[in-house]
Amino acid sequence: MRTLTSMIRSQRGVAAMEFALVLPIFLLLLFAIIDFGWYFTREFVLINAVSQGARSAVGTVRQPDETVSAYVQRVTEKVRETAGDLYWIGTLSESRITVEVELSGGLPDTITVVGKDNYRSLTGFLPSSLLPEDTRARTVMAFL
Repeated sequence: MRTLTSMIRSQRGVAAMEFALVLPIFLLLLFAIIDFGWYFTREFVLINAVSQGARSAVGTVRQPDETVSAYVQRVTEKVRETAGDLYWIGTLSESRITVEVELSGGLPDTITVVGKDNYRSLTGFLPSSLLPEDTRARTVMAFL
C-alpha cells in the first residue's frame, strides 16, 4: 500500500486535472471566435446587400407620366428585391428594409436604404449579454 507522501508526490492524473481546468476557457474562447465571426459575416453580407440595393435604385428612371408616389414605390420594390436576393444568409422581410427617397423637381436627390436583421447566435454557447442583438446597415446614394 502506498504511503501518503508517495501519493502526494505522484504525478498521475495531473494532465487530466490541467485539461479539466483549461478546457472551459478554451471552449469559451473558441465559441466566442466562432460567434463573432458569424456576426461579422452577417453584418458584411447585410452591408453589401443594402449597398447593392441602393445602387440598383440609381438606374431606375422616372417615366414622364409616372406620379411621384408610384416612382418611389417602384424604387422601393426594386431596392427590396435586390437586397433580399443578395442576403444569402437568411431572409430579409420587407419590414426589415426601409427606403427613403428625397426628390427635388421630380428627380431623386438621395436614396437612403437601411437594413436591419436580428442576430442569432450560431453556437448558443455564449450568453446573450455578450452578443449583439441585431445587425444594421445604412447606405446613402446621392445624385449630383
